[in-house]
Amino acid sequence: MKFLIVFLISLVLLPIVSASDIDINFSKTSYSSGESAWAQVTSNVNLSRDLTSSDFIFTQSSSIPITKALTKVSKNTYFFYFEIPKLTDGDYKIELKSIDYVKNNVLVRNNFTSAVKIENKNQTIYFWPAVLFSEYLDQENPVFADILLKNIGWEKRRFMVVSSNDKLVNSITPFDFTLIGQSVTWVDFRTDIEDYTPGFKTAKIMISTDGGENYEYPIIMKKKWYAGEFSWNQVAPAETPNITTNNSEIPANNTITNITNSTDNTTYVYPSDSLKFIDPAYKVVEQTLKYNGEKVGVDWTLKNFAEQPLHNITALTTSDLGEIVKFELENKSILAPGEEIGIKVVVYPNMSKQEKYTGRLEVSATENTTDYIEFHIKFVNETVKTENNTLPTINTSTPVVNKTQEKQEEKSNSTALIIVLFVIMIIGIVALIFYKKSKPRKERLDEYLQNIKK
Repeated sequence: MKFLIVFLISLVLLPIVSASDIDINFSKTSYSSGESAWAQVTSNVNLSRDLTSSDFIFTQSSSIPITKALTKVSKNTYFFYFEIPKLTDGDYKIELKSIDYVKNNVLVRNNFTSAVKIENKNQTIYFWPAVLFSEYLDQENPVFADILLKNIGWEKRRFMVVSSNDKLVNSITPFDFTLIGQSVTWVDFRTDIEDYTPGFKTAKIMISTDGGENYEYPIIMKKKWYAGEFSWNQVAPAETPNITTNNSEIPANNTITNITNSTDNTTYVYPSDSLKFIDPAYKVVEQTLKYNGEKVGVDWTLKNFAEQPLHNITALTTSDLGEIVKFELENKSILAPGEEIGIKVVVYPNMSKQEKYTGRLEVSATENTTDYIEFHIKFVNETVKTENNTLPTINTSTPVVNKTQEKQEEKSNSTALIIVLFVIMIIGIVALIFYKKSKPRKERLDEYLQNIKK
């Protein structure tokens, strides 16, 4: 009886205890139709799996279709963003349903919600992607990224863009411009990594209009292989620029022409194979290398096969493959239809800790399209011949004929052909001899028969 009472009390208290297990914090208290909304999603528990954008449902009395994306920046931190569809004013919510996680050594399933208030206004802007996240190796060349920005209102507005971290974001083009109603432009960012310290480099971009609207746009840079957690605590907010309403002060060369071909992809459904490796065309890489041998590297290519842009292309390695396989993905926050990007993959034998490694290099976009290359790597003590001592091409499991085997097969085939031709020639010679010998005998026999008849 006592056990039953404790069990019932635990069921009653479970939603209360789990209320803060996953936090969904939106950047604004209210939004308008057509705006981009983003929220930081923080898990305070051990999730049984990674969250995906399909876990997030926008609802009121029923589910409402939205264009959405999810970016994972650390083990327990995600950024979820979506476009607010055309809606009437009211209270809506984002739901996370049936999320499994471990808490106090117990597997728990729970739902989570966050309120979204819609208050339609005359002047709003839309930008995509709503969060910029990129990984870097060490101190690298500048990283260039861009976002699509649209004035979804009907009146001409002036925009200004400033950064909270001038050392990280040292170039914004354009930073002071105008957009007439229903027009779009691209805003380009240039970021520089100045030190080798592990962790996150962050900035908040403030986008303001002369209509009194302010938008925070997060930029997050993470050093690859850093396993620490993300936090905004050390990030200073961007100052809101002071914008006058006198349009005569706007530089004439920054006026943007109206673009009628909008990249709004609300109704477009991305095929699951929108992002694919085109080089290589195979799926499995098999390689035998010498312990502490030279590094082995290749350059591969990814392509967007969708009819709409792909956003936030990322890559990762599974299992323990990351111990020896490192990669550098060309940084590009938006991949246009038909556009290609490169990824450099390098295997480091001197970092191996075991004889065999099996795993995948997986690439994905926020539109839930993925592709992969599978690796099977074995290390041996004897010398392994390679074609290049610095970055030899990785051997693959594609149907490529072994050169030695090919020569042996060619030699064997040639020998067999010679034997067949020799046998045919012998048979021909023998047949010719018999023919010549048989013809005179036939003539003498005819002559003998004629003499008998006489």
